[in-house]
Amino acid sequence: MKSPIHISLNTDVPGGAGYVRYSRAKAVRQDAIDEHSVVAVDLEKAGGVVGVELTSLDDHAFALARIAAQRCDLSFPDVARALLVA
Repeated sequence: MKSPIHISLNTDVPGGAGYVRYSRAKAVRQDAIDEHSVVAVDLEKAGGVVGVELTSLDDHAFALARIAAQRCDLSFPDVARALLVA
């Protein structure tokens, strides 16, 4: 499993937002994981994962992000959720 190289969380926007980066490559397309685009996977030109974007920081979004990461054989950091509830 590939581990993230950077985690960012933004609590200044309503609902919050987050990004878990796995590569320094440039994202050229985004695949939504759910019908409301709460979680999406950013992909590079060759199809590799650049990062996982969350447009909400609730339990539902974290569960979707973890599922997305697992499908891509990525390690999703539990620390991201822990930072918000601390």
